[in-house]
Amino acid sequence: MSRKKTMTLFSLVAMVALLSLGLAYANWTESLTVTGTVRTGDLSVIFRGDSSGTNCTVSPNGATLTVDMDGAYPGKKCTVNAVILNNGSVPAKYAGVTLSSVPPEITVNFTECTPEPTNETLDVGQAVRCTGTIGVTEAAHQNSSYSFQVNVNVTTP
Repeated sequence: MSRKKTMTLFSLVAMVALLSLGLAYANWTESLTVTGTVRTGDLSVIFRGDSSGTNCTVSPNGATLTVDMDGAYPGKKCTVNAVILNNGSVPAKYAGVTLSSVPPEITVNFTECTPEPTNETLDVGQAVRCTGTIGVTEAAHQNSSYSFQVNVNVTTP
């Protein structure tokens, strides 16, 4: 092949390569963007005001249900009907109750809920009625005061 033909061929290949490069840069591009905001909700349950029992009072913020059992004696029991309301903005899952500081002079049973919420979800605004019993044992002394605490536990589903 002559030198002139080689140079022509090389020039032609170089021109085709440069044209291809130019076409590649001539392609238009565009991109789309996704933006967003995530706002979390509020997990909140309260004792509703229509809870009842022997001298039951609900605190103004609904966080505490106080039970006063006056004039108690061995064998006496009282029943507490606690209405637990999901007043948050997300569903709440009932996770049971925890008893603490229960002296041997009294018994506390706070597990019966209707409908039974165990493994159930309380939707926003939904309430469940739970029944508890407090009893006085033979170990109780006259003119004494005994305290206890029941925690109703909830989680997000």
